[in-house]
Amino acid sequence: TIRAGGNPIAGAGVTFTMTKSNGAVTTGTATTNASGVAVFKYAFNRKKDPTGTYQVRAQTSSNGLSGSGTVSFLVK
Repeated sequence: TIRAGGNPIAGAGVTFTMTKSNGAVTTGTATTNASGVAVFKYAFNRKKDPTGTYQVRAQTSSNGLSGSGTVSFLVK
């Protein structure tokens, strides 16, 4: 959720960067909804996508403010 001063920011562009366990990078973009939420969807391919730890970083900037967040998860 993207917020400024505690209020959700609608219409902000968010760039998502997913780094796979083998170092390959996939990117995507989304725009926040009225609640300040942007969604990144990725369909895993069991034959092509490696197992291991993945990391997703979300970055945005709007009206002179910027922010980012990172999450990691394990694919088995």
